[in-house]
Amino acid sequence: MVFASAVAFYISYLGFIFFPVEGPRYALSTLHQVPIKGFVFVPLTQWVVKVGGLHGGCMPSSHVAIACVVFVFTYRYTRRLFYLLGPLILSLFIGTVWGRFHYFLDVLAGILVGIFSLYLIDKMEHFWRKREDYAFEEKDFSLDLVESK
Repeated sequence: MVFASAVAFYISYLGFIFFPVEGPRYALSTLHQVPIKGFVFVPLTQWVVKVGGLHGGCMPSSHVAIACVVFVFTYRYTRRLFYLLGPLILSLFIGTVWGRFHYFLDVLAGILVGIFSLYLIDKMEHFWRKREDYAFEEKDFSLDLVESK
């Protein structure tokens, strides 16, 4: 899962370079007439964005890509955790658009990056497992000197 997440992050970083898209929070700020309201998370999120926000790191959504990887791995290996995290992950997909962090296409691209990274690591794992079948076996061999009779 960690390797798949790293692959998804690196693909996302390439996306940030090739598609320097400014998020809707900045690009469409004049169109937002109603501020987003919330109790704890909205002010906290707004503070984090104000302190460390990035204007051009929007396409694809790396948060969605990693969440997609976690979603699939929990489905494969721990169903109880999947049912616990599933609604939170789906809420993250929706919340990134609702919170004006990403466009819908950024979320879709993030899901595709997550799926593609899972596909890549599955292929790599298959390749390495197939290669192990043809690996050399170690034989007991010694060059110890033995007295001749």
